[in-house]
Amino acid sequence: MNKVDVLVVGAGVAGATAALELSRRSVSVMLLDRATFPRHKVCGCCLNSDAVGALCDMGLESKLIEAGARPIDRVTAACQGRSVSLPSRGGLSVSRYALDAVLIDAAKQAGCVFRDETNARINKVPDGDQPVRVDCTVAGSSETSTIEAGAVLVADGLAGSCMAGINVVKRVTHPESLRGYGAHMGSA
Repeated sequence: MNKVDVLVVGAGVAGATAALELSRRSVSVMLLDRATFPRHKVCGCCLNSDAVGALCDMGLESKLIEAGARPIDRVTAACQGRSVSLPSRGGLSVSRYALDAVLIDAAKQAGCVFRDETNARINKVPDGDQPVRVDCTVAGSSETSTIEAGAVLVADGLAGSCMAGINVVKRVTHPESLRGYGAHMGSA
C-alpha cells in the first residue's frame, strides 16, 4: 500500500498547482488523473492577468513562454451580428496541452508522484485521525491498489466521480454549470 501525506485527485490546473505548492513545502504528494497527460482540451488556455500573475509567482513564467504562450492584447465578444472589442493586458494564451505539461512537470520536479490513466474512488470518510483509503485502478486493468493519505484534495471536475461512494457528501451540480467549488471537512 502506498502512503502519502496528501493525495490530489485531478491533475488539471487546480489539482496540479495544489500538488506543486504542497510538494514545494516538503509534503509527500501523489497526483492522480483518469486521463492520459498531457491532453488536448479546449478550456483553460486563455489566462487572465490574475492567473498569469499566480503562475509567475510560482516561478513558471519562463516555462510558459518556452511552451509557446503568447500575450493576449485584445478580447472580442460577438453575438447576433454585433461585436465589441476591448483591450486586454497581462493575459496569455497557451494550449491546454502545454499548460498541463508545465504544471505537472513542475510538480514532479518538486517531488510529487504523478500517475495518469488512473481511476480513484474514495469509499469512506474515516473517523477522527484515521487516514483516508482510496482505491485506484489503472485504465484497462481490473487490478486495484490502495493509497492511504492523511488528506485527499479532490479536483476532478464537475463530472468527477471519485467521491460517488461517500454517503456524507452530496454533490449538487446545476446542469448548466461552468465552474464548481465545494469542500467537505471531516471531524477533527
